[in-house]
Amino acid sequence: MENTRLYQQTENYSHEYGNLPLVTCYPSQLNQVFLNIINNAIDAIRDNCQSSEDPEIRIRTGVIDREWLRIAIANTDSTIPVSLQERIFEPFFTTKPIGRGQGLGLFVCYFIIQQHRGTLTVRCHPTERTEFEIVLPICQGKY
Repeated sequence: MENTRLYQQTENYSHEYGNLPLVTCYPSQLNQVFLNIINNAIDAIRDNCQSSEDPEIRIRTGVIDREWLRIAIANTDSTIPVSLQERIFEPFFTTKPIGRGQGLGLFVCYFIIQQHRGTLTVRCHPTERTEFEIVLPICQGKY
């Protein structure tokens, strides 16, 4: 789940990995989801740092209950305006300048998580952080 860009372009990174069970899934697809969200968090901190001297990317995982697990990826000190939150999962929607974003990353993430019978939500805490929460079933059934 971790990538080189995370270490090279952010000084502060923390993680709290819970003891997760094996999950029936398409690992390369989920890896793409994690990579897209982490890269967006890096971009958000780099481009929109608001007030914190030490912005941070925080990754947390854990089991919710016997049937569900949770993965949360947050960046501190960068929030998504309320007016944009409803649109971020739309295809071709981007807040990045021309040439830097195509508006497909979060749309693809949302689609992949739905295909895994899970949910992807965003929570923005004004002036504090933006957190993407992925909830996945532990047992996917047959693919």
